[in-house]
Amino acid sequence: MKCTGKCSIYTSQKGSIGIAIGAGNVEVSAAGISIKSFKGGKSGDFFGAAAVNLGNRKSTVKISGSNFVLVGIAQIDLRFSGLNDSQNSVNPGDSSLDDPVQKILDKYGFNAGDFTPEWTVQPMLRGTTLEDPTLDLCSSQFDSELERKERRQVTAVRYASPYLFLSTEVVRYKSNNAAERALSELKLSYANCKKNNGGTERDGAFTKYEFLPLPLTTSSLVPDSKRVLVYALIGEGDSARYLLAAYQYQDDMFTGLYVVRPQKMPFTPAELSRWIDVAGVMAQRLKA
Repeated sequence: MKCTGKCSIYTSQKGSIGIAIGAGNVEVSAAGISIKSFKGGKSGDFFGAAAVNLGNRKSTVKISGSNFVLVGIAQIDLRFSGLNDSQNSVNPGDSSLDDPVQKILDKYGFNAGDFTPEWTVQPMLRGTTLEDPTLDLCSSQFDSELERKERRQVTAVRYASPYLFLSTEVVRYKSNNAAERALSELKLSYANCKKNNGGTERDGAFTKYEFLPLPLTTSSLVPDSKRVLVYALIGEGDSARYLLAAYQYQDDMFTGLYVVRPQKMPFTPAELSRWIDVAGVMAQRLKA
């Protein structure tokens, strides 16, 4: 499929897939979360491709860009049989922690020690760079993105996870004032999103947000003036999903906790409270 100009392609997929691009640059997102951007190309009989793991439930995948050629989407199905119950006892090494900056940022968000062995906690593609945006709540434009200094975003995954996306993000801004400006932009976008029942994404499409009640006990978090706490049903139809997000600021530091569930599996009240407690752990790490 050849895209001339600006295009977005939507497809419903699950499991592990490979997206092959013959030419151009594209951004791939699922469940409203940007996964990766990459450049296509051809070398001999081989095309540039990006591997994406979507889990066991179908998700709407969006491929967007300008003047690109989509060669196709390959689905990978790998099965084992005759195995006894077992669990992974060793997490793969994280070479990003050889960087002193990443090692410091690792103390603020999720790390391997926060989870039992069957979970894998690793940086996202470009999660240790400033290439991907940090703030994207209900808006396509946050000028404060240019004032970030360091960034680390990791995901936590395991077999049969109930979550479409489970991640923390840590950002150090260039100054305390830069972090304050980012918080102000986020609060404004949140207020407009509640007023308009949604926001406009980078491709110009409007995404519906239905904001839902939050637990009353949030005393473990940073003060209300330093945070934005979101619980919402995002999107419509098969692509709808529940988002619980805690955006917290302290001096020049930011931590984001993002937990996404499919529409058919909403958060229970007990689960919401548990994740608020996890956000409280992130707050304590910020304060420390």
